[in-house]
Amino acid sequence: MASLDPPDTTDDDFVLPEEKKNKNLAREIAVFVVASAFIAFFIVKVFIEKDNPSPPPPTNGKPITPPQ
Repeated sequence: MASLDPPDTTDDDFVLPEEKKNKNLAREIAVFVVASAFIAFFIVKVFIEKDNPSPPPPTNGKPITPPQ
């Protein structure tokens, strides 16, 4: 007797992508590393380093007294 189950089609649904050449892979890794370095630099520069306190304004001349 013939089986009433539908045929197995799982082999047709999944196709592996073609392998990339080593030259393209090396270029993609290099671009990723350079981009990561720039991002890490700016994160450290903006968020982690402390700001230098600004010098006080110069005090040349008489102090201004507020009006009464």
